[in-house]
Amino acid sequence: MKRLGLIFSFYFSFSVYTGLISILSWIVVDAPLFAEFWRFLQLYFLMKIASDLVIWYYLRSNNPTRLIFYFNLSISELRLFITAFAMDILAFFVFMFFIHLINFLK
Repeated sequence: MKRLGLIFSFYFSFSVYTGLISILSWIVVDAPLFAEFWRFLQLYFLMKIASDLVIWYYLRSNNPTRLIFYFNLSISELRLFITAFAMDILAFFVFMFFIHLINFLK
């Protein structure tokens, strides 16, 4: 449970930025809904992988001691970033679920 809390702490330190990247990328391509949304997902996953790799590189190069802290607590760097990526995707899907629900109920 302690590890999960640490991973959440790590993710929340940059979740605002990755969330904004997700929402802005959705808006830039004309905010697709329903059938068009599924075509958007392919590009979205590629964009998320690229942006998360940039974040990974930035954190490794500018603040390597931060990642050593997690390593000393037996949380690997790969586990941190894969979990953060999964939580970011999940947060975007929850957001999109509510957007689709609101538009469906109109």
